[in-house]
Amino acid sequence: QEQDATRGSSPCSVCIAATENKAMASPTTPPFLGNESIIWIPSSRSEWDDCVDEMTAVCFAAAIRRHASTDANDDKPPPVLPPLSRAYIRDRIDIDDPLRGYQIRHKTGGWLQGFVLMTTFTTWTHYFKWDSLHPSSGILRAENGNACGEGQEQETHS
Repeated sequence: QEQDATRGSSPCSVCIAATENKAMASPTTPPFLGNESIIWIPSSRSEWDDCVDEMTAVCFAAAIRRHASTDANDDKPPPVLPPLSRAYIRDRIDIDDPLRGYQIRHKTGGWLQGFVLMTTFTTWTHYFKWDSLHPSSGILRAENGNACGEGQEQETHS
């Protein structure tokens, strides 16, 4: 079953079967060569929720590949830890509002190759304060009081 990049074409039953039966690609093979990938836009939280295990596995597989490429010369490399837990991904799907995102999937096999979840910045604590004037914000101030980014020259007035 081929999926398209439209909302509502749920790939999850195909993805689960393909993921269970697929062979691992070589770590040196780029995953998005040619016309083998599609972008799928889940249309509901339940469609995202159906893919939580797969998203967790993709994150862990990326961490393993990164670990293998950077620690090959170490005698005793540190253990590979999952970068995002299943609970964290599940919370993002459950709590974030609005929830937007994309999944990159294999065109014919349906397995997940990558994903992006987006929402507006949210905090659920009453004591959190976003203060761009605080020195810890990383926003530099020029002598004239205007914001100035790193590497930019500050204006001086005579």
